[in-house]
Amino acid sequence: KWLNKMGAEWKTRVQIGDERGIFTELYQPLTLNGELFVALGGSLDSRNLNFYFHGIRLSAARKTRRTAHLDIGSTWGRWGEVRVGVERSKSRLTVARLVPELLGESGLDSDARSETINDGGVRFSLGYDQLDSARYPREGTYAHLELYRGLHSMGAGEEILSASIDLKRAFKVGKWSLLLNLNGSAISDGVRPDLMPSVGGLFKLTSYAEDEFRGQRIVRTQIRLSHDVVKLSPVLGKAGFYGLSLERARVWDQHLNINEGNAQSKVYHSAALFVGSDTRIGPAYLAIGYGDNKKARVYLSINGGF
Repeated sequence: KWLNKMGAEWKTRVQIGDERGIFTELYQPLTLNGELFVALGGSLDSRNLNFYFHGIRLSAARKTRRTAHLDIGSTWGRWGEVRVGVERSKSRLTVARLVPELLGESGLDSDARSETINDGGVRFSLGYDQLDSARYPREGTYAHLELYRGLHSMGAGEEILSASIDLKRAFKVGKWSLLLNLNGSAISDGVRPDLMPSVGGLFKLTSYAEDEFRGQRIVRTQIRLSHDVVKLSPVLGKAGFYGLSLERARVWDQHLNINEGNAQSKVYHSAALFVGSDTRIGPAYLAIGYGDNKKARVYLSINGGF
């Protein structure tokens, strides 16, 4: 409910699992129609980072990040919003080298190190959202553009420039739905590997490991065809479904470059068959993927992969 007569909202999200954390934001409209607003927020999250070479995991890391941001923005009715703001963060990166794995053994070696990293800069985002569901869309259009500039004057160790764009279009015919997804990310030269765009994992090259590829630029496409087969009760969610996902990604200037000769980019393909349910806590998937790496990978996921 509104916290005051201007329509202020305070929202908090908690995430558990392999990636865990808490995010909170106070959203305060400055006008009665809500077209102008300020937002103050913060987060604490932790996730695993793995780095691969020819499908072999070379090193593993855990990144814990604390972030605070202040945005000013404007909404366009129920169509979308634009924001510009400042952000400060502090991260702790704990890295362990997997040298024994390269020797045919298992487990981490004892040479692990921890590093604290400061970042800060300005961010611009522009969003348009007319999907019928944020979690499992069947109809509508979505577009989101985000630009970030890291600045030494705001505590950043590296003055980086990054950009990302995400486009989705969903169509529905009876119980069938088709989703087209185009995603592109780019970052400036010479940045830390943990900041690079990544691809791999469920519906993002399903036959490859999570974030198996990192590069300076990545363009990823997905075509997903699905069919609703069972209507759920309102308490459980919307529907059970099955479907097929076709995925393609091109990676430029890869970290741990695996390209042959002077090639600056490489294309990867993958496909997935899945069954699932659009539940109240998010879409649940049982999926199997196979791709040009000639490997199969099985997933059981709740509220992931989109």
